[in-house]
Amino acid sequence: MKKNLFIFLGILFFVTVQKIVASTPQDFLWKNRLIVVEESKDIERQMKVFKDSIKGFNERKLIVLHYPKVLLARKKDFALLGLDGTIKAQSNKPFTEKFLFKLIDSMPMRQSEINSQN
Repeated sequence: MKKNLFIFLGILFFVTVQKIVASTPQDFLWKNRLIVVEESKDIERQMKVFKDSIKGFNERKLIVLHYPKVLLARKKDFALLGLDGTIKAQSNKPFTEKFLFKLIDSMPMRQSEINSQN
């Protein structure tokens, strides 16, 4: 059941945000910010936050990738990667929309994006 829910939410999110043709975080460098979700018991809760925040994700160029923990060799279940591919935040608990958007909106590149839209 959990796997099917994740697949459904993941497909819904990916289709809504953009077509995904790449398969590794490096494929998104300088194009998108990434939320890497590793195997976790809280995956459904995190995906609900993502599903409910599609407009904000689009504005911030956010994409969600799911990898087994062993592939990324991280100790945390959730990570936010910036446009440059560096880790901006990590947690063992799901990120909240408020936390993600506040953190991203405070970054210089995001400030530049906001200013160029105005």
